[in-house]
Amino acid sequence: MSGSVLSYTSWLTSSSMLTSDQTWSAPLANAVDRQLSSKAISSLSPDDEGGSISIDIDFGEVKNIGCIALLGTSGMQTGTTTLYISWTGSGGGSFSKLIPGIGSTGEPGRYRDMIFILPNRIDVDSITLTFASGSQVLGIGRIWVGPIFGQGLAADLTDVPQIEAGWKLETIDGTVTDSSVGLQAYAKGAPKVRHLTCAFPTLTLAQAIGGSSVYIHDLQYIGETYGSQYPMIMVARTEAGDDFVDFHIRNRTLVYGRQVIPWQTWPMTQVDFRCDMKFIGEA
Repeated sequence: MSGSVLSYTSWLTSSSMLTSDQTWSAPLANAVDRQLSSKAISSLSPDDEGGSISIDIDFGEVKNIGCIALLGTSGMQTGTTTLYISWTGSGGGSFSKLIPGIGSTGEPGRYRDMIFILPNRIDVDSITLTFASGSQVLGIGRIWVGPIFGQGLAADLTDVPQIEAGWKLETIDGTVTDSSVGLQAYAKGAPKVRHLTCAFPTLTLAQAIGGSSVYIHDLQYIGETYGSQYPMIMVARTEAGDDFVDFHIRNRTLVYGRQVIPWQTWPMTQVDFRCDMKFIGEA
């Protein structure tokens, strides 16, 4: 695929969906929490478990999935870890991705947030994540398994719309500099946030406000259902033609956050619509 990725919800909503062959020093259930500060941390390295750590996710019903994300990660700092993703449903299948070392345990490292776009959309009832070799300790803030917004549910993701080239990503630092009575300057630290401003310049009627014949999760439905209350994942650019560069771009520009305005659109022609979007997430 090429273009943007908007994953508007995660089907992993309950810790009861998660099981693992690993011992976790901080509960794996934390990986369902929306707050990335709640870490799920493995207490053993993959080498202690025959070279791998597995996490099984059972949705209890069939879900359409286009991407998987590991948010707020730490660990995996030695060599390269291979993530294997396998599933039942859609005839079953598997997908693998190499993950370069990202930093020491408890440190965000190079890729704090990582998104893995599947080669095709799949309908699954369960999925297994297996981390093989290279890692000493694995820390995860949240596991995200969700759909990708598009025209419909095209298996090959060719229906995913393009973000306008002029998208803007910035980090906002709320730190304020003040002066003491003795005129000594000091800074009052504040959390940093990441802002992404982007637009879908050309959407079909079905993408913008829904179609009359084929039901999809259009942007109006997404905005009014999830609003500004629930976090989403937005990646404005996904492919540059090189596998490592693509991986780097996706993960360094990924925003895990909420929409400032859940939905706004206007017609450009009788059949084409434009939609502007703004997300605020953790920096």
